[in-house]
Amino acid sequence: MNTAQDPQGIARVTTVREPPGKGRVKPPTFDGTSSWPNYLKQFKAAATANGWSGTDCATALILSLRGNAVDVLETIPIEEQANFEQIVKRLETRYGQKHLEDVYFTMLKNRAQKPGESLQELEADISRLVRLSNPDSPESFMERIAVRYFIEAIHDAETQQALRLARPKTLADTLSQALDFEAAKRASKRDGRVRALQPDLGTFNEKYLEAMIERLLDARKSNIKRRQPQCWNCGELGHVRSRCDRPVTQQEEKPVYKRSSQQGN
Repeated sequence: MNTAQDPQGIARVTTVREPPGKGRVKPPTFDGTSSWPNYLKQFKAAATANGWSGTDCATALILSLRGNAVDVLETIPIEEQANFEQIVKRLETRYGQKHLEDVYFTMLKNRAQKPGESLQELEADISRLVRLSNPDSPESFMERIAVRYFIEAIHDAETQQALRLARPKTLADTLSQALDFEAAKRASKRDGRVRALQPDLGTFNEKYLEAMIERLLDARKSNIKRRQPQCWNCGELGHVRSRCDRPVTQQEEKPVYKRSSQQGN
């Protein structure tokens, strides 16, 4: 920024734009090994912050290339090297992921939660695959796709059902509700284990009474068995002599005391 005076002596402020590479925000370099879509987003953010024109962007992008990425310049005619869109198009052809969008979409459809994988890890990968498979789609469309495939990828069927009933609008809301539901499930299981360990006095008393009744019934059956009549004919239990089916045996008569005729005289 410079200050000058016009012929009338009035001070005027003029702004001088700094050349590419000397702006307020310096764009990162690109060597072809990192993600080109992500790099382009960073570069455009720096260009916007610095207020660069199309020619400024072309110059800055050429100066940011490193390694094998510099070889792309050999495919660009000299008269087009000041055209930012042409440089981006050539770099997109070599390092872009347009040809991989169908591959990423197939991976997205087949994505499932892995054993031991947290919901946060699953959500991050779903978000990545959605953006790789739909890089030019509106944000609202990508949110709907991400919510759908995140729910389908969750392993727990109860969590899936709860999320479908809740109908969250964004992937962030879906993850938050899924975490809340999982926490509630863990708390319910923990409470159930505590209740299982606590003695149920009602059940204990009921079982104790049942055991006592069984013991009393067994004792009664034993007494009944001991009180069964015994046959004087065959000696077996359960019937008397008058109802015995076996032949009557000769029984020894019970001795009777007889008084002597000599006694008492």
